[in-house]
Amino acid sequence: MKTLITSLLLGAVIFPVVAEEEITVVAKDTSLASQLCMHAANDDYPKLKQTLTAMNARDFANTARIVANNYQCNELPIAHFAHYAGAKTTLLLLNRHAYGDNKATEDTLEQPTNANNVAVENVVYVLGENRK
Repeated sequence: MKTLITSLLLGAVIFPVVAEEEITVVAKDTSLASQLCMHAANDDYPKLKQTLTAMNARDFANTARIVANNYQCNELPIAHFAHYAGAKTTLLLLNRHAYGDNKATEDTLEQPTNANNVAVENVVYVLGENRK
């Protein structure tokens, strides 16, 4: 599988407190977690939904809940990562199933940092992981 390279624009339209800034998202591997992160960051709702359905076709809602609350992209909860990338539709899907600190809010975008309080860069090398 080829490494996916995509340019994304942080939408000042969604959250006016953030200036427009271009980021590049690059997958480090072809793992399922990294694929989910790329779909979330690229705002590719159909592919995100298709991947979640393929994981467990019988219980989409439970699979979406597990991903939204247990998967991370560069040490950020997947919804926070989608939020940082300016992805509107995938963020809505992930936030619908996320709870607590895994849910992205406007405050999430003000200081995009990972768990170690290190600022997220403009070039983001995605390495997805399942926290469980």
